[in-house]
Amino acid sequence: MAEAKAYFADLRLTEENLAPLALPNYAGSTPRLGEAEPYTLSVERFWLGNLPERYRRRRQSSSRYGYSETVRSDKKLDIVLTSRHEFRGAEADRTNVDKIHFMRDDFDLERIGTVGEYETIWATQDYKEAKYKSAYLVFHIIDKDRLSGDAKEGLGKLFTVLTGVASAIFPAFAPFSGLAKSAADRVVNLIDDLDEDDIIFNAQLELLANPAHLIGGGAPTADFILQPGQYVLTDGIEYGQHQNYALNYDMTLLRHDGVRWNVAKDMNYIVLRLVQRFTPSDDYAVDEAAATMLSELHNASRSSAGANVMSFISDTFSFYQGYKKIARYHELKSKAGALTQAEQTLLEKLKADPQISKYLPAN
Repeated sequence: MAEAKAYFADLRLTEENLAPLALPNYAGSTPRLGEAEPYTLSVERFWLGNLPERYRRRRQSSSRYGYSETVRSDKKLDIVLTSRHEFRGAEADRTNVDKIHFMRDDFDLERIGTVGEYETIWATQDYKEAKYKSAYLVFHIIDKDRLSGDAKEGLGKLFTVLTGVASAIFPAFAPFSGLAKSAADRVVNLIDDLDEDDIIFNAQLELLANPAHLIGGGAPTADFILQPGQYVLTDGIEYGQHQNYALNYDMTLLRHDGVRWNVAKDMNYIVLRLVQRFTPSDDYAVDEAAATMLSELHNASRSSAGANVMSFISDTFSFYQGYKKIARYHELKSKAGALTQAEQTLLEKLKADPQISKYLPAN
């Protein structure tokens, strides 16, 4: 399987509905993301046009001289598109969070795939470089027919249960979605348990918040600056050949043959987009936090990181406890002179509580 390479394009800066592919920006001229700004990173489109060799068969011609020709034996596939991301930074959770973005049977090859409802990889309403210094992303397009019966059953039921309820399809939610334990375990461990023959296409990318972190010299690298625009991950374009390619307004890749632009069909690719706004539903942040905690617990169960997990859980519930205290303080404060003696005592106690006192109004 060919290694996927990454390119950047920005459809916002073109008047021709075409954005040329570019290598990372090393000059430091690209603006950094703004502190406290909202951002959303999503997987928007994908294309399957270069299947692994196992999806091909040999056909022998009966001509006089004889020859063999490789032809594709499959026009449709049952596929699943997944992502895994981890943020690294002084204040980052450093937890792998898995998502399932797309699942469809009989998907037509050599046509653009639109991810749709569950496109969000990551979103924040309060960007902070100390937390999001770098993002490490891994994507898989999986042949669902290669998965075990338990995994296929679990995926189907998970989508049925969460569609219209959750803001994203997190495998970490599987054990709490009414699935049989064997099916839930298969879904939770889906990405970790993949072998090479399960994967049609995979790609990875590291996005850095600060241009100063990039290696100088102009050499190609998979590390890109975290900036608004599109990222193209493909196994069909070598570095140095990218000048002949551009991203169309509908996020299909085009190749220039010297005369005109044509759709690039003989490759696999995934298109990501980073925008300066928070696009998912308001529930997304809560679902993401819950999935992060469940993923942390699951990862600990597979390793010796128990102390880290306990610290993570304690910190999370400490924030929750502080929130409940603040809510109770404002509830009592709103009653003004109608407080009982016990309520007045509790109000003074909450006002002096070092966990929340700095977040309370002066009066």
